[in-house]
Parts: sequence; C-alpha cells; structure tokens
Amino acid sequence: MRLLQRLYEARGVLCGPKGVTSSTQQLMRQALALSRQLPPASSSSEAIAFVAHRDADYLRNQWAIWLSNRMAVPLSTSSALSERHHIIKDSGASHVISHPSMDTSNLSVPSFTFRDVTHEASEEDLLTRLKQPALTENAMLLYTSGTTGVPKGVLATQSSLFAQVNDVATTWELSPADHVLHFLPLHHAHGIVNNMLSPLLGGATVDCLEKASPAEIWSKLSDPANPVTVLMAVPSIYMMLLESFEKMDAKAQANAKAGLAHLRVAISGSMACPVSILQRWQALTGGKMLLERYGMTECGMALGNPLHGERHLGFVGQPFPSIEARTAPETSELQLRGATLFKEYWKRPIDTKEAWTDDGWFKTGDIAAYDEQRKSYKILGRASVDIIKSAGYKISALEIEQVLLDHPQIRECAVYGAEDETWGQIVTAVLRVDPDVKNLEPSLEVFLQNKLAKYKKPRQIHIVEEIPKNAMGKINKKQLAKLFATTK
Repeated sequence: MRLLQRLYEARGVLCGPKGVTSSTQQLMRQALALSRQLPPASSSSEAIAFVAHRDADYLRNQWAIWLSNRMAVPLSTSSALSERHHIIKDSGASHVISHPSMDTSNLSVPSFTFRDVTHEASEEDLLTRLKQPALTENAMLLYTSGTTGVPKGVLATQSSLFAQVNDVATTWELSPADHVLHFLPLHHAHGIVNNMLSPLLGGATVDCLEKASPAEIWSKLSDPANPVTVLMAVPSIYMMLLESFEKMDAKAQANAKAGLAHLRVAISGSMACPVSILQRWQALTGGKMLLERYGMTECGMALGNPLHGERHLGFVGQPFPSIEARTAPETSELQLRGATLFKEYWKRPIDTKEAWTDDGWFKTGDIAAYDEQRKSYKILGRASVDIIKSAGYKISALEIEQVLLDHPQIRECAVYGAEDETWGQIVTAVLRVDPDVKNLEPSLEVFLQNKLAKYKKPRQIHIVEEIPKNAMGKINKKQLAKLFATTK
C-alpha cells in the first residue's frame, strides 16, 4: 500500500476530458467505498480486469482493485474482442469492471459496474486501510504489445511498481507546479506509470484528453489560461504535431509557439525518435530538445537523457536511479537489474527463466552501445526485428530509418528485413511520402549515394498512404513483413 499512501499524501489533481476535477484524496476515498462493492475474493492472488475511459473512473477502478487486495489487469478501450478474451483468459481474471456505456456482454467472465461512484469513505477509514499490509504482492499485470509474438502478461509487484513511479517522479522533478497533458493509452506503462501515476505522485495536475488528435493537443498547448509544463508522447504524435503546425495560419502558429514556451520538458518514448523529428521540434521550440528515454513493460523507465544538462541526438542517456545497465560482451544486448524489474511473465516459467542471465540480469532483447565520451547509451534496435542479417552483414534498421527521414519528401518510414533465399534477408523500406510525390525512387537513389553503404540501401520499397500502428503508436514490423509478403 506504499504507493497508494504516497499518492494520497501527494494531493495531485486529475482533470477529466469534460473538465471535471478531482483530487487524489477524493478519488481514493471513493475507491475505498467502491472496493466494498466488489464480490469477496476467492483467493489471495485473484485478478480483476477493468476497462475505463481516460478519466476519474480509471483511477477509481484501479485503486478499488488494489484496496480490495487484488491484482489489476487494465484492458484497452479500443482492442478487439479476441484480444480482450486472450488477456482475460490468460490472467485468470474473475471479473471485468466496466462503465455502463461499454458493452462487455461477450466477455467470458462476469462484468461488474459500480453503483454511486461519487460516494466517499471517511478519511479515518481510508487512513486505517492504507496502514494495513497488502495481502498480495501482485499489483498489476500488463500485456506486452506483442511485437515478438503473442502478448505476455508482465507482473509488476507492489514494490517494483512503486519504484517505477517514484523513479519517474523524482528524476523528472514532477511537482504541484506542473500541468501535465495526458492522451496516451492506459493499458501500457507509458500511459499508466509515466503520464498518470508519476505526475500524481509529484502532486501535479494531470489533464486528460478524450482523443490524441493534433487539434486537441495544440488547443491545450496554446491555452494561456492553463499553461502545460510537461508533455509526454510517442514519436508519431510529435510528427503529427509538427505536420499540423505547418498547416496553421500565422496567428495560430504564434499562439502555439507562445504555449510551447511554457513547456519545461517534452519527453519522447515507446520507440526510437527519428533525428529529423528531434531537430524539427528543437527548431520549433527555439532550441528546446525533446528528452528521449528508454523503457519497457518489464521495468518501467530504464534509461533517460538528463532533465538538466546536455542531451545528445539519438541517445537515450543514463540509467534511472533504481536501475543498473550493461551491454553483454559478445552480443551487445542491453541488460538491466534493479528494484523496478518485473517479477515474472505470468504463468510462463520457461519464458521467465530464459529472460534472465545466470547472474541475475534481465535480457532486454535490444542491442545497445555505450558512448564513453557522451556518457550515454544508444539503442541500435531490437535484436529480433531491427537487426537485419543480409549477406553476412548485421545491419541496423534504425540507422537506415534515420537516413531515410532526412529526405525532404519522406514523412515516415519503417525498415525491416524481408526473408530472401539468396541473401538471408534483404533491406526493405515502407514509406509514407508527401502526397504530391509521383516517383520517389530516382531522387532517393541520388540522395542515398553517399549516405549509406551499398549493402545497407533498401532493395525493396513500398509506398503507402499510412503505416499501420498499434494503440501506442508503435509499428509492428513482423506484421508489416507479413502484410507485404502476402501482397507480392
């Protein structure tokens, strides 16, 4: 209960999409009252799934589950029925908490809707409850995005979750003076830990948007009455904001720039941010660099550029306070250990064992390099999808993506290795280009002449109107490879 106790003491504020404002103290008293509506737990390790919009209901549900000594399993509001079925079945959730407006009739377990969510338990009752030890150390089960196979449940304990939340709150100096914008999905660590619980632990105001549209985000960023001080997003959102800014009239651009002046930090994560986006954002904000960081569902935040001091384009900085990092000598795989690490892959003892080295380090599956001069780590790519093995070479897909995005007509790209009988894999690029481009390849060939070695140049190019992404804005390269393999 340490996390809940600290959240209660922090007096953070949540502002919902409709402007309804609630304090963490008010929400927690309501959550305790709601926890008493839940059916009795059948075991000390019982899980309850929940699905809620990005508003006060989310925190009420999450905290009610914890206060009832259960493990919380958040579901996506936009996932397919088959995905929800998989998570509910795999987690063993006994119930699903939902909102009356959400259809849960086709789920395989009973659904539960709270009555009178605004009723509050007394402060005395809550303080007594928070002093009681949790009957289960299992806090939250998050499912990986499935970029390397079927999504696995990642179990965070009470202690590891607190360490994750506290690391972010202290490292980024989140405080009551902060106004944090929130539009990220709330079934991933980025939206839950970084963008919701950590700011609230710092006493900040978290302002939730209903949708992550560029127009809504710019409207909030441009509001002089409530200046936004902290922005967290994925690279694709920053790209959309930049493209949207270019289409604004002069007055709207001036208002947007005035709003950006109030930002003390803008943070990018969940996937590598192309250098071209970093440079364009820096130019737009008058020299303020995006703060790139690196994290995983299994550990929360692991590496980050400094809040104060020099940041380096394309690098992800140093370990967070509760984490140690190293690269394996032979493979250059990034490995981690520390208080924020997960307990296990749910019901997957073999996967759990294989994820750790014999001397107790978690194997991330990401290839990294440490730059002694910059004192910073650089992520070279995911071993399974971002390292292309072609004709005996090991090629970084991320390096090629960075070069391609420097081309003035390429807006977005994804590079992967397509299977090939002769070469093993061949470099393949999926591109989204400016709408008026008719034939990109001749200019691209000239552009790449002195920028990439011959063996790194894309042998296959697919031009699309949109590159498919998941709810977090990530590109699943394995699915992309399957898509274009079937359309040959």
